[in-house]
This record gives sequence, structure tokens and C-alpha cells, in this order.
Amino acid sequence: YIGSFHSVCLRLMKEHLGGAPDENIKRMMDAFEQTYLVCRNIDEFRFLKNYSKWITADEPWQQAVDICTYVNQIMEELVDIEALQKDSDEDMRFLGKLVARYTALLERNGVMDFSAIQTETYHMLETHPEILADIRHKLDYIMVDEYQDTNTAQFQLIKLLAGKYKNLCVVGDDDQSIYKFRGANIYNILNFEKEFPNAKIVKLE
Repeated sequence: YIGSFHSVCLRLMKEHLGGAPDENIKRMMDAFEQTYLVCRNIDEFRFLKNYSKWITADEPWQQAVDICTYVNQIMEELVDIEALQKDSDEDMRFLGKLVARYTALLERNGVMDFSAIQTETYHMLETHPEILADIRHKLDYIMVDEYQDTNTAQFQLIKLLAGKYKNLCVVGDDDQSIYKFRGANIYNILNFEKEFPNAKIVKLE
């Protein structure tokens, strides 16, 4: 398998979900379709408590853009949405309800957004150990480039796939992390030795 995280995850789902009970590949939306769907249904979000505190734009389209930005980042952090909705903090509860309302909208329309490709793959591997075992069996080695720009979902996917063999090589530079605004988690590379204590570090100087 060679490709971006999204393309490899999409391929894994297409190859394996057909054998999993009650699972179907949903139609994939691009970023424009995602925003358009939210904008078309903006009234489903507007009446949430604290909406105007978090979503401050005047135009419905920009409101939809902001909603999608929050949702994408929360989903890619693999946050427990049910726990978020029960949080003691009112703002956290709002974000939980925002994501819950969004995922229900996608479910009704039988679609999946771009950021969900990774989270859906992660949940597939977590809930179907036979699929995870099959994929692990196929992977002699795993290599990840630009590791400093991985997000939480990508890190958890790598950790699952590497499994007990830990046959993993990552390449990255903690001084060149440029995608924090897109959810990149610099601690993935800073804490690599803690997660994989037997790692050998090779500095390219």
C-alpha cells in the first residue's frame, strides 16, 4: 500500500468492509459538498445553545465553513462525542451536540466526509479484530513520511497497524511542523520514543 493516509484508509475500507456485518461504504463527499450540505441544513444547528458564541459569521455559508472546521478537528482527535455532550462545561457540551447533529445529518443522507475516512477506518479496525489481524498479516513493514504533521487519528491508526510487531519506521522533523491549523499533533513525533521504547533514532545531519 502506497499513498496518503486518506487514500490508504479508503482502500482498506473498500477491501474489508464488504466482509463485515451490517457495514456499507457510504458515498464520499469532498470539502465543498460537506459545506454545502451543512449550509443547506443550517437551521438544524442554529438553535443549539451557545451557537452564536462559537459560530460568529453572518453569512450561512461561512457559518457552515466554521461548523465543518470544528467538526473535522474534533473527529480527527477521536474525541468521545457522548462524553463531550455530558461534560460539565457548557461550551464542551455545545461542541458535542454540534458534532452529534452533524453526524446525524450525514447518516440521514448516506454520505461520509473526507475527515471521516480515517476515523471510520480506525473504528473498523477496533471493532473487527479479524480485519485488523488480516491487514497486520499483510504488512511486513510500515513507513510514514512527514510524521511531524500526523494527527491523533493517524497516530492511533499507525499504532494499531504496527501491533505487537512494531515494524515501524517514521521520518520527520519536529522543527518543520506546519499543519497544526489542520489538526497536526507535534507530540506524535516528540513522544515517539515513549510510545515505542525500542525505537532506534537516526539523525539525518
